[in-house]
Amino acid sequence: CNGLLLLNLGSDLLLWNPLTRCYRKMLTYDRLLDAGYHIMSGLCCYDSSIDDYKVVIGLGYNQNRDYSENFVKVGSFKSTLKDVSFPYKILATTQGLVVNGQLHWLVNATDLHHIIIYFDPAKNEFGEVPIPQSKTVLGLGVLGGCLCMARRLFDENDDFDWGNIEVSMMMEYGVKESWTTVFVISNLTGIIHYGVLDRLEPLCFTKNGEILMLLGRRKILAYNPTERCWRNIPIPTNIDAAIYKELPDAVTYVQTLVSPNALKTHDRERTKEEKQL
Repeated sequence: CNGLLLLNLGSDLLLWNPLTRCYRKMLTYDRLLDAGYHIMSGLCCYDSSIDDYKVVIGLGYNQNRDYSENFVKVGSFKSTLKDVSFPYKILATTQGLVVNGQLHWLVNATDLHHIIIYFDPAKNEFGEVPIPQSKTVLGLGVLGGCLCMARRLFDENDDFDWGNIEVSMMMEYGVKESWTTVFVISNLTGIIHYGVLDRLEPLCFTKNGEILMLLGRRKILAYNPTERCWRNIPIPTNIDAAIYKELPDAVTYVQTLVSPNALKTHDRERTKEEKQL
């Protein structure tokens, strides 16, 4: 968001600019850890109505092994973490993104079908993005500034029949009828040799017209929609195995000179509020 990345360090959430290497601590959630919760997903966006960055974290309860119930809290530089109504189930295999100034997540509804939700930072509320008749959505992305999604076109009762993958873009944000199929991928069998395909996220266009896509958590592919072929993007192998295991998902990033320390916040008031909690 604005060239700033949200980092999780221990029990601290930091806002960091990789270009300038400036960072600032937003919040601490050690009490949630002590109470048996863990973060399943964390996102950050800018609230222009109050000139503040807000963090939205999805929580799972460690004693709830099937993670059938999730909780969401919202906080910022100027406020502590507070509960927000969240009648959905977080998909641990996907990550969120920012489009149109709002956070977006792929989640399960109460009847377990996939839907796309957004978080309005000004209202502290979640809403649903209209999508065509539901199929299995594998992931979300941003292409050309538009929200996009990858969906499976196959018999959903067979997890090992990958079929075709449809990548669609929402050409006019918020308009269901504006979803447009950009291309269809039909040769995944040669890429996936085993396992279940449960995640494929469009990342960005390249200068030569390819689309970078995240397959699973740590495999990046370049797809050429004209020639309908894949190209593997090698990941450095000189990384310690323990560190590699903890690497986060791939994300797109646009460099800026925005400083996380530029906001006029009320740290003293928040500290006083935290002590009262």
